[in-house]
Amino acid sequence: MQAVSVIRKRKRTIITELANLLGVSVASASAMVDRLVKKDILIRDIVPQDRRKVIVRLSPKITREFKRIEMAILTPICQLIDQTGEETAGLWCDMLEQLKASLVK
Repeated sequence: MQAVSVIRKRKRTIITELANLLGVSVASASAMVDRLVKKDILIRDIVPQDRRKVIVRLSPKITREFKRIEMAILTPICQLIDQTGEETAGLWCDMLEQLKASLVK
């Protein structure tokens, strides 16, 4: 799932960049991508200017699934913010930022 997360953040990447970001060999990254392509999670595209390079991106199917999950998570949060008001939501955001900062340390 780390490969999918990296590709999702970057929108698309080439396999050598993916390997570097994951700290694995190009062969391992390529094998991982092959498995994810077979599961219809990723799509491989050839770079027209350099046919040796392959761009990897999320499939439309998995992109829709991520959006569905995000909406399932965000909708109740937005409803809760609407119910509690902007001031309370602001306090929550401040608290979450403090928690995030302490976890990063």
